Amino acid sequence: IFFLLIILLIIFIPIQIVLSSDQRMIGIFYGKWISAGIYLIRDELKFIYHLPFWKREIDLIEYLATKKSTPELKQKTKGKNKKASSFSKGTMNRIRKRWKAILNTFQVKEMEVNIDTDDYIINAYLFPVAQYLGYRIQKPLSINFIGINKVELRIKNRIVNLLYAMLR
Repeated sequence: IFFLLIILLIIFIPIQIVLSSDQRMIGIFYGKWISAGIYLIRDELKFIYHLPFWKREIDLIEYLATKKSTPELKQKTKGKNKKASSFSKGTMNRIRKRWKAILNTFQVKEMEVNIDTDDYIINAYLFPVAQYLGYRIQKPLSINFIGINKVELRIKNRIVNLLYAMLR
């Protein structure tokens, strides 16, 4: 029964995807205890992940620079190229509907976009468009003329919603 309780807890805890230009990070948070994110800290790109009672930081630039690259050997195949199999129209429609159902499970909890293009004329053209779109989606979307660029986005989902959309 303990195992069943753990499984239920795992599939019902919300997953949050956060993109923040103020904090200079992209992160995935699973509940309040598990998180992983890419942060830009003092011009260093770091991958930080937290587990209960454990935290690890990896400098991505240093990690990628020290990673050994293995040369790949390409083998030439002789003979005729086989024609790639194509999906039927019905199969493509089912795949498209399944992906649409999966994407519909994601909920945008917070969104704030504030953009300056550094060109007054383009800003003037974009200003009414952004005001209209912000009104339609009921989220702050604005164009400014003072050089501030800001994006805050928080998307939420649960594993059970994804499973239901995939199996439906």
